[in-house]
Amino acid sequence: PCTCHAHATHAMPMPRTCYRYAVRVLSAWCAHALQGKKLDLRSANPLGALNLLLGRSGVLRGSAAAYFLVWLGNACINSQFGNYVNHLFGWGPQESAPLLVLVGVMIAIAPPALVPRLGLKRSIEYGAIVYALGLLCTAFAHSPLKIVASTLLTSVGCICIPALVAFIANQAAPAERGALLGALETLQALPPSPGVGEA
Repeated sequence: PCTCHAHATHAMPMPRTCYRYAVRVLSAWCAHALQGKKLDLRSANPLGALNLLLGRSGVLRGSAAAYFLVWLGNACINSQFGNYVNHLFGWGPQESAPLLVLVGVMIAIAPPALVPRLGLKRSIEYGAIVYALGLLCTAFAHSPLKIVASTLLTSVGCICIPALVAFIANQAAPAERGALLGALETLQALPPSPGVGEA
């Protein structure tokens, strides 16, 4: 299969992030101009937003580190899942597509179903544990049934991602939440995609 799109998507995450920030800064400037307010450029750029995220408090730094590690695991499994199941079972895109659709359904259902019931704290804690357990099980899954079960377990553990985002956003004043969310997007651009383009 062609990997050109994978190369284009993963080879230049930082320029893509800079473009997004340029659009956000321009949008924020327009919104502030219409309201007669001055835009604070110190937090309206990737480095300023990261400084706000990492320099404010230990709680924010710890939450950002947890988010980065979860996102790194996400980037690894996303970039290598096709290679992994192809190596183990000879699955191509057609064979793995139903499982990926099921994963998408689980990711769409699990957070709205579980996060309100568990609350942010337990969703982060339990979700991260289930996510890590799912990744560990995937590493040792050597049958199709086990890979399906471990992948679905990992999908349920993804509840920790929106819970972490909500928790981090809640640590800031309403005017700073956009900058924190932008900083999280910058963290998403940092992990490389291991093995992209390998034969």
